Amino acid sequence: MSPQALRSVARFLHLKTRGALIAIGCWSVICAGAQPVKSLRVPMVDGADIRFSHISIERPPGTITEIVQDDQGFLWFGTALGLVRYDGYQFRVFVHDPADPNSLSGVNVAALIKDRAGDLWIGSEQQLDRYSPASGKFGHFLSDSQQACESGVVRDITQDREGIIWVATDNGLKRLDPTKSTVNCYQHRHYDDLSIGSNLVKSMLESQDGTFWVATVEGLDRFDRKTGRVTRRVTLRGPSGALLKLEGNKISLIEDHAGILWITIPGNQGCGLTSFDPRTGIQGAYSFGAPDAIFSILDDQNDILWFGDGQQGIIKFDQDRKTATRYRNNPNDLNSVSSGGIYTLMQDREHRIWVGTIEGSVDRFDPRPPAFRTYRHEPGNANSLSIEGVSSVLQDSRGILWLGGAGGLDRFDRKAGKVTRFIPKDISRQSAFGVVSSIAEDHEGYLWFGNSGNGLARFDPRTGGLKFYRHDLDNPTSLSNDNVGSLFVDRTGTLWVGASDALNRFEPETEQFQKFSSTPRESFQYGAIAEDGKGILWLA
Repeated sequence: MSPQALRSVARFLHLKTRGALIAIGCWSVICAGAQPVKSLRVPMVDGADIRFSHISIERPPGTITEIVQDDQGFLWFGTALGLVRYDGYQFRVFVHDPADPNSLSGVNVAALIKDRAGDLWIGSEQQLDRYSPASGKFGHFLSDSQQACESGVVRDITQDREGIIWVATDNGLKRLDPTKSTVNCYQHRHYDDLSIGSNLVKSMLESQDGTFWVATVEGLDRFDRKTGRVTRRVTLRGPSGALLKLEGNKISLIEDHAGILWITIPGNQGCGLTSFDPRTGIQGAYSFGAPDAIFSILDDQNDILWFGDGQQGIIKFDQDRKTATRYRNNPNDLNSVSSGGIYTLMQDREHRIWVGTIEGSVDRFDPRPPAFRTYRHEPGNANSLSIEGVSSVLQDSRGILWLGGAGGLDRFDRKAGKVTRFIPKDISRQSAFGVVSSIAEDHEGYLWFGNSGNGLARFDPRTGGLKFYRHDLDNPTSLSNDNVGSLFVDRTGTLWVGASDALNRFEPETEQFQKFSSTPRESFQYGAIAEDGKGILWLA
């Protein structure tokens, strides 16, 4: 029978029973049905406006699976080799000790939360522990063989608004009342369409309106915690309409500020992320490139989504949900994100975002726009600065930035985003620049470059002509010294040159220099020149 025919039968039976709840295969009335799917391949650009700080762990503990901040401000990292606490200065590692019954139960920590009482809940293998910072001891749950169902591998932990702890495992959904230490198990039953969709439970979420959602390998279930029954089932579909399975070891499920649910689909070709609007039933299928391997989602205080991708680094999904910025490791930039895939993200109480990688490194960054952006020389990048250190900067009347430093000059067109090394027409003279310590533009449009040890150069941007002025022992009207530290054009258009032995005034009609020196004569560098409201020059 076709899906259309099945839907017709379901509608007919629903009418005949005056609203009674009837399930017919996958077309149960609790199912979301074939809702529209919006497919979007999101355009991405590479970002460079974030500086990442790297937190060094002496012995990399394997993949950083989860990050939590406790009530004291300490950071806790769930890892493949145990639990790690960071107090801002040093790390403390908690591992399983067979001789200590109060130690961590398992090894590979896959789930980690802080409850409202300040205790930590840790899921490792088939174990669930609660750690009390006050006592420093671990309490153990889900380890009683007398339970109605075996625990299964723990995938996720959450606490609802009633204080109940819910645990997603590979053998169903567990409900734990911390006040009584009682455990209830909810499992899939093939004969009961109102049971959870699969025993392979991946994640859980209590939404803003109190709805409890359970993500299983088969999709999303709206779960009634009072009856233990599923009241709505949502099958997730990709761009082509194909059914998506939540088969990854780590599935992230969050609700954004607008009430939209977001679910990661790691390992599914053509779709790395889905969204679901519970009010309209509309799904979204998003791709950020091939292959997508999104493991974690973070919704920050500005409603910006951040994704941790095992292949593409960190992805910032803007508020319009149409554009994305990618931050990847750059071996030539020490402030880029660490190498290796991103596995987990967490925002702390100071709004900084912490990053855990597959290779076991930890990064931290501030998502707010930085006060400064750094431009530097990057080997192999022809559009980066050619000079290693910048000692002088000038924006000319055309809006072009001129950057001087050791080895010459760069011309930076910020509108075009293009950096070019300035090489005069006379190639043989480029080595004469040395260290460009100062730059000025006069009222005629000439650019002047002061050199430490190589005198003064004048450049005409209109013709490309370049002329040098240097000290001449036989000419008392030449530049007083070739070591130029500062340049300044005053309100009258006069060019002043601060050399290591005198202040020089340039006379454009004769192209000669008049010298002014202190008494008694001393040898020092004029590092800067300024003019006050009365036209008096001040020399640093």
